[in-house]
Amino acid sequence: MFIGVANGELGEFFETYLRSRGAEIDIDGPMVQATDLPGGRVKFRIQRSRDVPRWLCDGRIRYDFGLSGHDVYMDEMFNGYANGERDVGICSLEKEARLLGFEDILGRLV
Repeated sequence: MFIGVANGELGEFFETYLRSRGAEIDIDGPMVQATDLPGGRVKFRIQRSRDVPRWLCDGRIRYDFGLSGHDVYMDEMFNGYANGERDVGICSLEKEARLLGFEDILGRLV
């Protein structure tokens, strides 16, 4: 599995969230990181928030998931930068943010 993860202002939450799920990830570490989870090996690519939806929707790049802000995702989709070659679904991490003490970022997650 390959997951794009935004750093920046949401990076601390994504790191905390992924660690709560058993992933060994350091948002300030190397750009590409890998960890073994019960479902198999997962690779993470830490990058700018705007690049996550661009790479997720690019048919040449095989991200399975992307963690970024909802506003960034919508900007990229409506501006045509994320070309939409792949169907992308959106889910909220609002419940997880509340449970992990990140209420201040609610409304910005996707």
